[in-house]
Amino acid sequence: MSSPKKASTSLPRKDQPVNPNLPGNSDDLSAVKCERLHENFLSNEFKSLEAPAKLSLYSYTATELAKAAMTCAKLSKNSLSLLQRKALKEHKDNYNKKYKLDDGVPIKVTIAAYFKLFDDLFFLGSLQVGRRVTIEVDQKKFSETTRKGSSSEVDGANQWLIEIHKNDKGLCDPVEILQEKLTTLMHEMIHVYLGLFGCRRCEENWQEQGLSGHGIAFLDTMFTLHKEAPRILEETLGFSSICLEALKEEIQGGGLKGGIPSLDELARWGLAEKVEELQTFLAET
Repeated sequence: MSSPKKASTSLPRKDQPVNPNLPGNSDDLSAVKCERLHENFLSNEFKSLEAPAKLSLYSYTATELAKAAMTCAKLSKNSLSLLQRKALKEHKDNYNKKYKLDDGVPIKVTIAAYFKLFDDLFFLGSLQVGRRVTIEVDQKKFSETTRKGSSSEVDGANQWLIEIHKNDKGLCDPVEILQEKLTTLMHEMIHVYLGLFGCRRCEENWQEQGLSGHGIAFLDTMFTLHKEAPRILEETLGFSSICLEALKEEIQGGGLKGGIPSLDELARWGLAEKVEELQTFLAET
């Protein structure tokens, strides 16, 4: 999966160094602070949300956005907002028509349905397919792009395009292929969410979105949503664990300035046992 491509009309950015953040010494390194005054979420917004939230473009830190998505994902069934309860009812009522992971439902229908479902459950209904986001499915082949999907900003329009690429090698089982596409969809939705509403002046900092778009805020959000989505939906979605893949892309892109995350951070993403693999990857990059 690719890092998001940014439009040429993005707001000016400050040159910000990224922390090396080597294992065991992250507490010694302070994040570069953006001088802009960012907007904050109200603590009661999540439970009282009845309609899609109207978030201000490019106005929040990625950390704040990640906290909002993770809060939505961790709510108990009794604490869900009206928007979330409506999404779950739609999922239950139309499961066989739209959401069932088999080859009996057109793939474009399934992807569009899960986009709306994930948006209302985890992203405050803020992404709004058709208004802010366009989705293209199987227009490109994995073998041609070497990526499972991508997200890119439409130049000057405050809109994003998500592309889910056709798997033309490897997987054959239709259910596994659909599960892989949902993993890709969730990955790209997080990119779009952070890209649309995250502050442009501090996004490249490792603590925020990172140089490749796979910084701490992204990894925190992805790990939490992969864990909580099956619980909320009471459905095995077959999400593949791609925190390692995303982290390697950030390392390869120079986002950690020659280091790897702290052990505490790796443990938070289920990667505590991957230190040696990451160090080997870093040495070979």
